[in-house]
Amino acid sequence: MLEPDLAAIQLQPADLIFTRGDSVVGTLIRSFTTEQGEKRSVVNHVAGVVHGGDLKSAIICEALHRVTVRGLWQGYADTGTELTIWRCNSLSQHAREAIAVNASGRKGQKYGYIKILFEAGDFWLTKVRGKKTRFFRRFGFIDSMPICSRLWAEEYEKVGIALGGPAREMDPDDMHDWVKQSPAWEKILPLSRIP
Repeated sequence: MLEPDLAAIQLQPADLIFTRGDSVVGTLIRSFTTEQGEKRSVVNHVAGVVHGGDLKSAIICEALHRVTVRGLWQGYADTGTELTIWRCNSLSQHAREAIAVNASGRKGQKYGYIKILFEAGDFWLTKVRGKKTRFFRRFGFIDSMPICSRLWAEEYEKVGIALGGPAREMDPDDMHDWVKQSPAWEKILPLSRIP
């Protein structure tokens, strides 16, 4: 049984779920996406809701080894992974549904692991140059192989909403920073584990 405050949460299509896991890949992503002068990145992955409901019944889409559609509860309950959920209140119901349908339509696409190396390259270029550099991400054209952040940033761009910059350059930390400061976004669940 869910705690009362968790049981009351009702998710909608296109809500974004940012996660913080303790895997080696997650730790590397948080390291490589921390900008110079910024506190260490809090999140390393992003997923989104494609079918609303409570935490136990909502269906999400995320780029793992492949783009996968599964239950939020199935993917994150009792895993130790922390998550925070955000909602764009300026989206119409039609836009929410379009984002969800388009994202879930990418099911089965392979994950773009090479893009993590592009993140690492930009991280080191930024350190050397002393200012934010997006060289490798900008030129990493592997469009058929998404990473988690790009999957959702592209679907939002299709309905006219940029999540802090061009979709092909977004990482989970950039998107999380953007939604936290934007008045159009509302925090539905603070960073926490679900039992």
